[in-house]
Amino acid sequence: MMNLAQKAILTLCFFTIVAILPMAMGCSHSRSAERERERYEGRGEEEEEENENARPVPPQPWGGGIVVEPLEGGSDTVSFHIGSPMFLRMRITADRACGPFNGTPFYFDAAGAQLGWGFEEVADSLLFPRKPGSCDRMLMLSSENSNRIAEGVYTFKVLIFIDAESRLYSDTIVVRAVRSNQGADTLSYARFLQEQIARRSPMLNDPETIHALFADGTPKSAESEVYRGVILYRGGDYAGAGAALLASEEIERKRGAPLTRGAAAARDALALLMAGLGR
Repeated sequence: MMNLAQKAILTLCFFTIVAILPMAMGCSHSRSAERERERYEGRGEEEEEENENARPVPPQPWGGGIVVEPLEGGSDTVSFHIGSPMFLRMRITADRACGPFNGTPFYFDAAGAQLGWGFEEVADSLLFPRKPGSCDRMLMLSSENSNRIAEGVYTFKVLIFIDAESRLYSDTIVVRAVRSNQGADTLSYARFLQEQIARRSPMLNDPETIHALFADGTPKSAESEVYRGVILYRGGDYAGAGAALLASEEIERKRGAPLTRGAAAARDALALLMAGLGR
């Protein structure tokens, strides 16, 4: 049996332990939280360092890999009639993305705003022949999409996204959208014919339609005769295609001005095919 003094001491010890226990637990919890915070901050620093290392390499400056120009010839300005197509040549100066449709193109103005004009890449071995060692790709603004453009002066550049670490950037050219009150001229009509050929339009299989496309009163030029030759050749009319090439040369001689570069390349390619047929 404990006496009163022993009971008093035991009771005092009990209440002392009860009073100290929450303080001890609080200190333990505080130390655990501090250790957890230190671990978290250390992990955050590691993650920040990893993110820093994972940031992509800064992109090339505009003009790094692509030179854009009108299909008809080198220039830093191109004009088109609203409602008629336009073709742009991308001369790839890099050693990648040379093949058509390699990578995804995006279109911008000089300030960096994305252009939603509806450009599309096109390829045709006869209409847009590629010389050995060259790396040219073609863009087309269709008649339908050009009809949606307001008259004015614009700027244009293209980015080809190949993958997360590989992109090509073009230089910048000026594009003029002009509303014609006189109808199609020889240039816009030649571009219209190019568009039909590039799209493999079914109407080019109809002899009456072909006759109407090149009837008297339609804009005729050395370039349009080249494209008539392409259409007739693909339709199996080789004699007609040969006659169209001769007509193109005659018009070129009379006007005293050479074919546009795009038409000249198509004529050379067609002439080579005709020579292979012995014609």
